[in-house]
Amino acid sequence: MKAQGFRFVLISALASLASGCIISTVHTTPAGKNGWLEGSTQDQINTIAKHLRGNDIVMIEVDWRLSELAKAGLDENWANATYQIKKMHLAMELGMERRPKREASYNWFFSTALPPMEAVIEKQDKQQFVELFPTFVEQCNTCHVMEQVAHFVVEVPGSLN
Repeated sequence: MKAQGFRFVLISALASLASGCIISTVHTTPAGKNGWLEGSTQDQINTIAKHLRGNDIVMIEVDWRLSELAKAGLDENWANATYQIKKMHLAMELGMERRPKREASYNWFFSTALPPMEAVIEKQDKQQFVELFPTFVEQCNTCHVMEQVAHFVVEVPGSLN
């Protein structure tokens, strides 16, 4: 009997502790500078998700990294080129996670556009990089067509024309 009583007390204590943890996450202290992030933990998460937005923010990063990639390749800074292509891929993977309806286009880009560019960067061949870059950019535009946003036209940086 004592063992069963102990188990009951232990289970009750754990249940109380668990419910206390759940309750403590419902009423949170405002977060962020000046406490702008208010509400329950779920409300705060939803607000952060809203601020992250969707593909528009992803593509701003990808466009910036594309420019940095062009500079790195022209400068034969292969470590930076490798870094930029990896971060571009990561940004797009995270974008796909936030916008799964775009998965087919992302996967097309991952399997079609990225491997040749990654291979040229790995070879550290500036001439091939310069020759491939316009094709890489065109594949960005192909992806935009696939997503019915062809009005977003990516251009080859002037230094690579």
